[in-house]
Amino acid sequence: MIELLGIDNVMFHVGDLETAIPFYESCGFVLKFRVDEKQMALFDIGPEGPGLVIRTDEGSPAGRLWVEVRNADEVRQKLLTKGLTSSPIETATGITCEIVDPFGNCIGFADYSKRPDLARR
Repeated sequence: MIELLGIDNVMFHVGDLETAIPFYESCGFVLKFRVDEKQMALFDIGPEGPGLVIRTDEGSPAGRLWVEVRNADEVRQKLLTKGLTSSPIETATGITCEIVDPFGNCIGFADYSKRPDLARR
């Protein structure tokens, strides 16, 4: 059984940041930061840790949901035993592994091994 701790981030592909950022701000999302070299921005969703990430450099228009787990490497091993394909992704906060559903939507399992101070308890 994989223990899900909560939503990590939700990610959407957008056409361009200059149009998308004001749109999401007008919907109540608060811009937390942007990384222009990665063509991405992160918005807070209320007082919680999970955020909405928008990116232009992700090729797929499908949705992307990341959930927090204690150890993404262990989750990846469990997914592989179920015949699913997944590769580890290093992030600034830890490791994430992603799988893609039959419709192109992506689910990521993210840990905070590099930044345990940000992890859920």
